[in-house]
Amino acid sequence: MALTNSTYQNKEGVGAAIKTALNGGLKCELFITTKLWTKDMSEDKAKVAFETSLKKLQIDYADLYLIHWAIGNTYGV
Repeated sequence: MALTNSTYQNKEGVGAAIKTALNGGLKCELFITTKLWTKDMSEDKAKVAFETSLKKLQIDYADLYLIHWAIGNTYGV
């Protein structure tokens, strides 16, 4: 499982590792998870953030896109 997040600043590195592994003949299933950053919590911003994540990860899809507030608050409350 690969987990990325804007705070971790690891999307490019994870993407490069996935590409290297797959180009090297790695035969396994990957479950890729990325998370929405709190500043992008609107429909329009979330779509752009998701596409940006895919681009940075150099992939066409993510298996799971987490939308949460890590500070223990609920968005909009």
